[in-house]
Amino acid sequence: ISRRALQQLYKTQEESESGGGLWRMMAEIEYLGRKVQLLLALSESGAQGESYVKVIPKEMLSIPELDYMSSSMSPSSSTSSSSSYKEDNVQEACLIQMKHLLQQMEALPPSSSSSSFNEEETEQIQSTYNTYLSTLCRLGYTTEADELLCRMEYTHDVKKTGEEEDVKMQMTKAFPNVACYNAVMHGYASTNFATTKTKTNAPPVPITTPTASTQITASSSSSSSRSSSSTTRSLLSRLETRYYKSNYDESLKPDAISYGIVLHSLASLGYAQEAEDVLDKMEDVWKNGDHHDGFVRPNTICYNTVIGAYARSRQPNAANRAESLLRRMERIHKSKLNPDVTPDTVSYGSVISAWARSGGDDIDSAKKAEAWLHYSMDLYKKTGNNNIKPDSISFNAVLDAWAKQSGKRKSSRSDTSGLFAAEKAEKLLLQMQELRDAGDSNIRPCTISYNTVIDAIAKAGNNDNDDGDNGSKAGERAERLLRRMQNLYKDGNVDVKPDTITYNSVLDAWVSTKKFEGSVYTSPKDEEDRRYAIQSAERILREMEDVYEKEGKAGGVIPDVISYNILMDAFGKSEEDGSAERAEEILRSMEEKYASGHYDHLRPSNISFNICINAYAKSGESGAASRAESLIKRMIELTERAKENNEDSSSVQPCTISFTSVIDAISKSGESGAAVRAESLLHDMQVSNHARPNTVTFNTVINALSQSGEKGAAERAEAILRQMEEMRQSGDMYVAPDTVTFSSVINAWARSGEDGAAERAEAILRKMGEHSTGKNNVNVKPNTITYSAVINAWAKSKQPDAADRALAVLHWMEDLYESGDRDAQPNTFCYNAVINALAKSESADKAQRSYDVLQHMMSAHLKGNRYARPNVMTYSTILNACAYTQGTHEEKSLAFKIARLCFKELMQSKYDKPNNVTFAMFLQCVSRLAPRGDSRDLLASSVFQECCSLGQVDDAVLRSYRGAVSPRTYWDSFGTILNPNQQLTLSVLPAEWSSNVKRRKRNNYQTRR
Repeated sequence: ISRRALQQLYKTQEESESGGGLWRMMAEIEYLGRKVQLLLALSESGAQGESYVKVIPKEMLSIPELDYMSSSMSPSSSTSSSSSYKEDNVQEACLIQMKHLLQQMEALPPSSSSSSFNEEETEQIQSTYNTYLSTLCRLGYTTEADELLCRMEYTHDVKKTGEEEDVKMQMTKAFPNVACYNAVMHGYASTNFATTKTKTNAPPVPITTPTASTQITASSSSSSSRSSSSTTRSLLSRLETRYYKSNYDESLKPDAISYGIVLHSLASLGYAQEAEDVLDKMEDVWKNGDHHDGFVRPNTICYNTVIGAYARSRQPNAANRAESLLRRMERIHKSKLNPDVTPDTVSYGSVISAWARSGGDDIDSAKKAEAWLHYSMDLYKKTGNNNIKPDSISFNAVLDAWAKQSGKRKSSRSDTSGLFAAEKAEKLLLQMQELRDAGDSNIRPCTISYNTVIDAIAKAGNNDNDDGDNGSKAGERAERLLRRMQNLYKDGNVDVKPDTITYNSVLDAWVSTKKFEGSVYTSPKDEEDRRYAIQSAERILREMEDVYEKEGKAGGVIPDVISYNILMDAFGKSEEDGSAERAEEILRSMEEKYASGHYDHLRPSNISFNICINAYAKSGESGAASRAESLIKRMIELTERAKENNEDSSSVQPCTISFTSVIDAISKSGESGAAVRAESLLHDMQVSNHARPNTVTFNTVINALSQSGEKGAAERAEAILRQMEEMRQSGDMYVAPDTVTFSSVINAWARSGEDGAAERAEAILRKMGEHSTGKNNVNVKPNTITYSAVINAWAKSKQPDAADRALAVLHWMEDLYESGDRDAQPNTFCYNAVINALAKSESADKAQRSYDVLQHMMSAHLKGNRYARPNVMTYSTILNACAYTQGTHEEKSLAFKIARLCFKELMQSKYDKPNNVTFAMFLQCVSRLAPRGDSRDLLASSVFQECCSLGQVDDAVLRSYRGAVSPRTYWDSFGTILNPNQQLTLSVLPAEWSSNVKRRKRNNYQTRR
């Protein structure tokens, strides 16, 4: 564009320097218009424009505007913002000069004696007005250009009818033609209507204003809310109307550019259906009209524009509409009715993109995108037509479609899981690479292609199978692709050079397994896998640092804040001893590197600090809360220092999450006075301007009170609840008590052990029920956790009727659930809590009643409540109820029968298996309920052998077993394992006897749950 504009500039410069009068003025206007076009082209060309200015001949550089353009692009020039401002001034100065020349031109008489212009002059006048109109549009004065077009229409119509003679002679020769309309339509399409420059800051249009009786008005004179797309359509309609009224004047005949602009305008704004309507109109007029009506027949570009609009629209049915249009193109091409319509690579690629973008949660969209890719590939192989050959864009669209589905969790269908999606993406990438290696220049997998697949693998690792196997392999698969990229780049394939995103995605893949998500129990294998994954992630980060040290930013691999945050987050989630301290060491390393000046991009953000604070909150280690508090103090210190130095402080300023995470660390610390510290920090938030507390913050403080066990903690928790209600009523949009708030207060009462605690908990539950019936109170509706907390409160109350009250709440839940309230669905924890209440009671028939709850629970599960499935804790709690049954010999005998029955059911269960707690509790039942003798010894001995074979022996099992059998049987069970006089401990027993005992993590179970 710059080269073509420069050639025209030469020509118009020569013309403006020769001749005189009218011709000279018109040539100067053309010259100024070309100059504006050249300046715009150069300024939009970036580095290419700068290099082009350097090769412009010296005589051209004498032009003041070009001299300025050259200097403004030099390294010594001022800031880009000031340069842009001056360039705008130069261009608008040209526009103003054009306006003055038009005014002078209009004042000149015709050159001929007949007071009329000859044909050559008329043609040049037309061109001059077109140039001025186009320049207005190029500089954003589309509204003024539209007004000029309207006045051209008005002047032409008045002269034609002879109604008025007071019009400029030159204006009568400036016929509005299709080029004028196209220029204004393109102006509206190129600029949003709201940003179009207005008459207030534009040079005034040098033409006479129409009289009040004029019916023609500018399209832009309508409401400012009208979009540019509707304006372009209005202009097209005006053009069509004038074409018909002019008796089919060819100069007014809408052409491919006219319709193309409208289609492009609609498509760029996402109005796909409206664009298709225009396309349909084109088809209808061309098929059904005579030679006059057939403005322009639709071509491949028209169809591709509409298909592309659907691809970008993300409308629910967009992909189907795009596919339908492509099928129509295929039918038209096959019928040979319109040779201008031929599906090409863009057509098929747009449909592929439409399906790829329509994904959402539907994995079938990715399947359809890939199906279309294979279809177009097969079609190319069959026909040999290079115009339909799939390109890298189509392949990358499918890769992206699969990557979006890789975050899905495992489902019953193997072909809908995230792992399946990641594998499909990787397979397609390898296919791309094979085609590239075979010499297919159309298919070029690039860095983005590989990054997309590596990211998909990482996401699939985040949502791996229940056994976590995929998560442990995700890092290996991702790193394998990284090594392939490195090898290809070394071999000369510059398209696949690894960058920062590549390495960060590999880092994420290594630490994305579910083994980092934390659970109450963890196995030794999980711990080993976590350590290996973290070590691998550290190795990748060190490699990034090495590349950066050697190559600098030019190498494209820059360890950034995200890189270090990923590794810190992995340490925080691992919950290994010292993991939080290791995360903080990485944070300190980031600060040191940033301070050195060599890593100016590595300034830790508040996200970095929040990750460390959260790591301490999860660690459960001594002093963790204090370390978390010191980190937020550090954030405040850095914020204040940045403000003093007039630097941006927002990136490191502590936010609501920061304070809430510290409060969470305090609540989990178990330290004396933790609740008071949490309340104090909440108060500091309320009086400072660092961050304002929200509902989660208040809930975390309530949880701290709940965990504290301090006297009066439940009362203080309920007081905070009332404060939240008052804040909400006063209009605070950030604080509103929700279900978690009420449940936490109920839990505080359940843990308090105070007299009447269970009654207070149930009263709050009923209050929630009353609140939830009102409008806009769905956030306080009781759910399963809330009911469970009340049941647990009754279980801990030690009141004589506690078990009955707990059972009553369970029945209440069941009634609500059966009536359609899904939030009240009883789950395993609810049933287990009732069984626990029964086990703690003094009732002589508690074993039988506990077993009845189990039968009720199993019935609910068989009826479809999948969350009511009995687990090992259910059976262990019933065994506890049996073991501690007090009563007559008959009642104890019944309890022992129930215990044996439950243990047998668990051994045969397909849902769960006994653990160390179950074995210890059943041996307690044998010890307490079975009469002494050989039968008892034989039963207990066989149970212990089963426990050893399952790897569930721990200290509690050994103690229970010793109380269940005679001393001889006990010592004989260990045979030659023990040396004479050797003390029996787990350490001297075979390791496989305890291999499956899961150690309990430090964090409180109820909090974790």
